[in-house]
Order: sequence, then structure tokens, then C-alpha cells
Amino acid sequence: MAEVLYGPMHLLVVGFKNPDFHGQIQRALGSAMEAGTVRLIDLRFVYRMRMETSRAWRPRN
Repeated sequence: MAEVLYGPMHLLVVGFKNPDFHGQIQRALGSAMEAGTVRLIDLRFVYRMRMETSRAWRPRN
């Protein structure tokens, strides 16, 4: 089996009290990826609908 190496790898978790985004994060990540500053392996947004439920969303490639 071929060995695949990734690393060093970092996990970043960011929380916002009142998220109201309109594409700013997507544009900033896109710019950082184009510049070669960031290599994105996986991305997932998790948000709370109400106190008892949460949802996850993963953008398409």
C-alpha cells in the first residue's frame, strides 16, 4: 500500500455569537488558497438552529 503523507496539519475552529455572513469567509479562503498560503483539505460549517438542534453543511468541491 502506498504511503500518503500530509503534514504538518492544523485544525482551526472558529465560533461567532451572531453569524451573518454573505460570502466573506469563502472569498477570504479562496484568496489564501490561490496565494498558496492555505491548502484546504476539508471544511465544514456547523450551526445551531435552536438551543436543542444543530446542523452541519459541507461546501461542494
